[in-house]
Amino acid sequence: MASSSAAAFPTVRNSLTECQKEQAFFAVFDGHGGVDAAIYAANHLHVNLFHQESFSQDPSDALCRAFKLTDERFVKKASREHKPYICGDADHGIFPLDGSEDYLILACDGFWDTVSPEEAVRVVSDHLQENAGDTTMVAHKLVASARDAGSSDNITVIVVFLRDPRSPPPASTEDEEEGGAEEPVEEEERNEPTPKAKPRPWPAKWAEPRDT
Repeated sequence: MASSSAAAFPTVRNSLTECQKEQAFFAVFDGHGGVDAAIYAANHLHVNLFHQESFSQDPSDALCRAFKLTDERFVKKASREHKPYICGDADHGIFPLDGSEDYLILACDGFWDTVSPEEAVRVVSDHLQENAGDTTMVAHKLVASARDAGSSDNITVIVVFLRDPRSPPPASTEDEEEGGAEEPVEEEERNEPTPKAKPRPWPAKWAEPRDT
């Protein structure tokens, strides 16, 4: 088995509307169908998602359709037979964000089989504290923690920071109502390409060690 990863909409960026440019795509592809399946999905799933008619109005439906289409096209392209359990019908869930989240950790089962969510958060928090908020190598720290915990599977990890960890946390609604914050925190925007752009998530460098 092998894993691959993808971020944002790199091959369709010039075709996105202003509204769609506020969206981002991050994924980890665990190659239960082999390395070819993982690489094909990483290169095509987001493109197929973008071209779904329901993408703007119903991203969940668009994602399921994109999974199915990507699977069907890969099966036609592949020169070898698939394992019986491979299926393009994706399970999915929707998790609304309320703005208090600091980061997302995306990883394959080679990581989560040996590292609990609580331990993963502790590793990230310790790394940020020890490195003054520098996100460099944080994904590698998570991979190392899985190896140390006994994982012998391939491991891919992406950490997507939703705000700059070196910036103060945003003021809560209660603080604003009580007058605790005299002006909005704008430190995140110094990382944006234009002053009018909304804060966007950016991934820490991900780690992709593979079994030999």
